[in-house]
Parts: sequence; C-alpha cells; structure tokens
Amino acid sequence: MEEPQVPTRNQHWYAARTIARKEHIAQLNLINQGFETFLPRFRKTFRRATLFEDGLHPLFPGYIFFKAEADAALWRAVGGTRGIIEIVKGSGRAAGLLPPAFRSELISSCVDGIFAIDSNPLKIGSKIEIDQGPFSGLCATVSELKDNERITVFLEVMGGTTVKIPSVYVSAVDA
Repeated sequence: MEEPQVPTRNQHWYAARTIARKEHIAQLNLINQGFETFLPRFRKTFRRATLFEDGLHPLFPGYIFFKAEADAALWRAVGGTRGIIEIVKGSGRAAGLLPPAFRSELISSCVDGIFAIDSNPLKIGSKIEIDQGPFSGLCATVSELKDNERITVFLEVMGGTTVKIPSVYVSAVDA
C-alpha cells in the first residue's frame, strides 16, 4: 500500500470499478493524483503452453479501493481517472464501501499488498465429501493435490476409481 499524499481530514475507503485487467493502470493514475490506494493481489500458478508460471492477480478483479473525502471535485477526479469506469455507488451516491473492521482484516492478511491465501487445507489421505457436481453427496479420499483449484480423489464406488474435480466442490469431513 502506498503512502497517503492527501490530508486525512474526513476520509473513507471507497471502491471503483476498473477496466478489465487494467487495475494496475487505475492504481498508478490514482496515486499520481495523490490518492491512497489498495489493490490486494494473490499469487497463482498457471500453465502457459508447457510451462508453469507464477503470477500476481487481483483479489477483486475489476475493482480498486481508494481513500478520499466526500468532495464532489475529488469524485469527478476519480471518475475521470484513466483505467476507472465508475465509482461503486449505493442508493445513487458513492457509499463508503469498506467497513473499518473488514479493511483492517484484509490489510493485515496482506504482505506487501499480496494476500496470503492459506494453502489448501486438504492433504493427501484427507476424507472429503463432494458437495457439487455429478458426484455430489459421495465421500472420497484425496489422492493427489497439484494446486488449489483441482484435486484428484479416490472414489470407492465405481470399482475404486480416481477422478479430478475442482477443489471448491468438496468439504473436509471431520475425522
């Protein structure tokens, strides 16, 4: 998070919608105008051709948080910033989006603006229940973990076969 350059009289945190995949451009332009910004990111491994690469991705794609006063001139400045589509509004006017407790928790979960996503709580051998998809309701055992998105599980039904499913489809079963 960058150092604030605007006096901190009666400021609140707000959200702005950005152009797709241009959050970093919006952030640079807001900083250049003197706004304090917050753009939490997370580290993700993705496959490109035959290579695996680590990259930083926004935790909230298409959004950036900024700190400002409720001043019409400042709102016009933010609304006209390159990379910003609009300020997130509630009931027709800009709403202080981030409650202080949520913002504090979010910031404390970030190191240098990178959100510390817990590694997959599932381990090889963990008993899980499948909550979604065609195998919903079945229990299985985790047999392989490659990333936080897909896991391989061993199903005792169907003659003891393994299947790959999204990790969000499962929940751990207390032992």
